[in-house]
Amino acid sequence: MYIQQFLFELWRQGGKSPATISQIESDILERRENEFIILWDSLTPNQRKALRLLAKTEGEAIFYSESLQRFGFSSGSILSRALSSLSKRDIIIKNKAYHIQNVMLKKWILRTLPPLTCLDRSVPSLTRNSKGWAICNGENGTPGKIRGHSLVYW
Repeated sequence: MYIQQFLFELWRQGGKSPATISQIESDILERRENEFIILWDSLTPNQRKALRLLAKTEGEAIFYSESLQRFGFSSGSILSRALSSLSKRDIIIKNKAYHIQNVMLKKWILRTLPPLTCLDRSVPSLTRNSKGWAICNGENGTPGKIRGHSLVYW
């Protein structure tokens, strides 16, 4: 679906420069943003963390303790359950390693969501709720937002 859309835009704009290609990709992501937000909002916190983990690591070394801790998992079994549920929903696929099936969803996660340091509990801008979860705050101490949608970054 994205290939046809991408090639049409490339033909329409008549350019093949890296800037043109980057702009077309950004335009596609912008058009699909509502779709990605709806999907993101339907996921559990652990499923969201699992997608961020896969987007950032390409599915490599995801069960290493450093990766689990960096992305907020207390154990590999919690990640396994999240991956299983994402796989059942056809959001991810396992082919030697887990991968996000929709490459544009992966790009949206990497471009739109805050940096991974927001999950690092040592960052001063973080607060914790009663369950001990880290919540990434905006610069002025308000919850982060993506175009008006309030997000908790689990």
